[in-house]
Amino acid sequence: MGEKPVPITISELDDGLGVLIYGSGVVDNDTYVSAIAAHLKNKQLLMSCRYTISDFSGVTEVQVNSAGIEQVVELCRPLSGNFPKAIFAQVGRQDAVYGLQRMWETYADDLPWEIATFRDRKSAHKWIHQAITEKYGDGLEINFT
Repeated sequence: MGEKPVPITISELDDGLGVLIYGSGVVDNDTYVSAIAAHLKNKQLLMSCRYTISDFSGVTEVQVNSAGIEQVVELCRPLSGNFPKAIFAQVGRQDAVYGLQRMWETYADDLPWEIATFRDRKSAHKWIHQAITEKYGDGLEINFT
Protein backbone atom coordinates (compact mmCIF):
# COMPACT_ATOMS: atom_id res chain seq x y z
CA MET A 1 0.00 0.00 0.00
CA GLY A 2 1.57 3.31 -1.08
CA GLU A 3 1.77 6.51 0.91
CA LYS A 4 -0.83 9.19 0.36
CA PRO A 5 0.73 12.02 -1.67
CA VAL A 6 1.33 15.30 0.13
CA PRO A 7 -0.59 17.97 -1.77
CA ILE A 8 1.39 20.91 -0.33
CA THR A 9 5.15 20.99 0.09
CA ILE A 10 7.16 23.87 1.48
CA SER A 11 10.82 24.20 0.59
CA GLU A 12 13.62 26.69 1.00
CA LEU A 13 15.05 28.54 -2.02
CA ASP A 14 18.24 30.55 -2.44
CA ASP A 15 19.74 29.46 0.91
CA GLY A 16 16.75 30.72 2.86
CA LEU A 17 16.12 33.98 1.00
CA GLY A 18 13.02 32.44 -0.52
CA VAL A 19 10.32 29.90 0.16
CA LEU A 20 8.35 27.81 -2.32
CA ILE A 21 4.89 26.66 -1.28
CA TYR A 22 3.91 24.13 -3.94
CA GLY A 23 0.41 22.70 -4.23
CA SER A 24 -0.44 19.58 -6.21
CA GLY A 25 -3.26 17.09 -6.45
CA VAL A 26 -6.35 17.74 -4.36
CA VAL A 27 -6.03 20.59 -1.86
CA ASP A 28 -8.75 21.18 0.72
CA ASN A 29 -9.19 23.72 3.54
CA ASP A 30 -7.64 21.51 6.24
CA THR A 31 -4.58 20.65 4.16
CA TYR A 32 -4.07 24.27 3.12
CA VAL A 33 -4.52 25.82 6.56
CA SER A 34 -2.41 23.20 8.38
CA ALA A 35 0.47 23.48 5.87
CA ILE A 36 0.61 27.27 6.19
CA ALA A 37 0.27 27.11 9.99
CA ALA A 38 3.21 24.69 10.16
CA HIS A 39 5.27 26.92 7.84
CA LEU A 40 4.61 29.99 9.98
CA LYS A 41 6.07 28.19 13.00
CA ASN A 42 9.47 27.93 11.29
CA LYS A 43 10.80 31.18 12.76
CA GLN A 44 14.38 30.63 11.57
CA LEU A 45 13.30 30.38 7.93
CA LEU A 46 10.86 33.28 8.28
CA MET A 47 13.61 35.54 9.62
CA SER A 48 15.85 34.99 6.57
CA CYS A 49 13.06 34.90 3.96
CA ARG A 50 12.72 37.83 1.55
CA TYR A 51 10.25 36.33 -0.93
CA THR A 52 7.67 33.58 -1.15
CA ILE A 53 6.27 31.84 -4.20
CA SER A 54 2.95 30.09 -3.68
CA ASP A 55 2.65 27.92 -6.78
CA PHE A 56 -0.54 25.88 -7.00
CA SER A 57 -0.24 25.13 -10.73
CA GLY A 58 -0.01 21.41 -9.91
CA VAL A 59 -3.39 21.35 -8.19
CA THR A 60 -5.88 19.08 -9.96
CA GLU A 61 -8.82 19.83 -7.68
CA VAL A 62 -9.26 22.72 -5.27
CA GLN A 63 -11.59 22.31 -2.31
CA VAL A 64 -10.54 25.50 -0.56
CA ASN A 65 -13.21 28.11 0.06
CA SER A 66 -13.26 31.70 1.26
CA ALA A 67 -13.25 30.58 4.93
CA GLY A 68 -9.97 28.71 4.37
CA ILE A 69 -8.43 31.70 2.61
CA GLU A 70 -9.53 34.03 5.38
CA GLN A 71 -8.16 31.67 8.04
CA VAL A 72 -4.72 31.66 6.39
CA VAL A 73 -4.68 35.45 6.13
CA GLU A 74 -5.57 35.66 9.83
CA LEU A 75 -2.67 33.30 10.63
CA CYS A 76 -0.33 35.65 8.71
CA ARG A 77 -1.66 38.88 10.18
CA PRO A 78 0.15 38.78 13.59
CA LEU A 79 3.49 38.09 11.86
CA SER A 80 3.13 40.60 9.06
CA GLY A 81 4.52 43.54 11.02
CA ASN A 82 7.75 41.61 11.64
CA PHE A 83 8.30 41.28 7.89
CA PRO A 84 7.12 44.53 6.32
CA LYS A 85 9.25 44.09 3.19
CA ALA A 86 7.85 40.63 2.36
CA ILE A 87 7.36 39.85 -1.31
CA PHE A 88 4.68 37.26 -2.04
CA ALA A 89 4.02 35.90 -5.55
CA GLN A 90 1.18 33.49 -6.23
CA VAL A 91 0.94 31.26 -9.30
CA GLY A 92 -2.24 29.59 -10.48
CA ARG A 93 -2.88 28.38 -14.01
CA GLN A 94 -6.36 27.02 -13.38
CA ASP A 95 -9.20 29.53 -13.17
CA ALA A 96 -10.47 28.27 -9.80
CA VAL A 97 -7.00 28.39 -8.23
CA TYR A 98 -6.22 31.79 -9.74
CA GLY A 99 -9.52 33.14 -8.42
CA LEU A 100 -8.84 31.88 -4.89
CA GLN A 101 -5.35 33.37 -4.98
CA ARG A 102 -6.79 36.71 -6.04
CA MET A 103 -9.21 36.39 -3.12
CA TRP A 104 -6.21 35.81 -0.80
CA GLU A 105 -4.56 38.91 -2.28
CA THR A 106 -7.72 40.95 -1.59
CA TYR A 107 -8.14 39.65 1.98
CA ALA A 108 -4.46 40.39 2.67
CA ASP A 109 -4.63 43.88 1.15
CA ASP A 110 -4.12 45.58 4.53
CA LEU A 111 -0.93 43.64 5.30
CA PRO A 112 2.34 45.52 4.68
CA TRP A 113 3.41 42.95 2.09
CA GLU A 114 3.82 43.28 -1.64
CA ILE A 115 1.55 40.62 -3.15
CA ALA A 116 0.83 39.73 -6.78
CA THR A 117 -0.86 36.84 -8.57
CA PHE A 118 0.31 35.32 -11.86
CA ARG A 119 -0.68 32.60 -14.31
CA ASP A 120 2.88 31.27 -14.70
CA ARG A 121 6.04 31.00 -12.63
CA LYS A 122 8.21 32.82 -15.19
CA SER A 123 6.14 36.00 -14.75
CA ALA A 124 6.28 35.60 -10.97
CA HIS A 125 10.08 35.25 -11.09
CA LYS A 126 10.42 38.42 -13.17
CA TRP A 127 8.22 40.36 -10.74
CA ILE A 128 10.12 39.04 -7.70
CA HIS A 129 13.46 40.11 -9.24
CA GLN A 130 12.11 43.62 -9.75
CA ALA A 131 10.60 43.81 -6.25
CA ILE A 132 13.78 42.46 -4.60
CA THR A 133 15.89 45.08 -6.40
CA GLU A 134 13.50 47.88 -5.36
CA LYS A 135 13.41 46.82 -1.70
CA TYR A 136 16.92 45.47 -1.12
CA GLY A 137 19.11 46.78 -3.95
CA ASP A 138 21.16 44.65 -6.32
CA GLY A 139 23.10 42.79 -3.60
CA LEU A 140 20.84 39.73 -3.31
CA GLU A 141 21.42 36.97 -5.83
CA ILE A 142 18.14 35.25 -6.59
CA ASN A 143 18.15 32.07 -8.70
CA PHE A 144 15.01 30.34 -7.40
CA THR A 145 16.95 27.21 -6.54
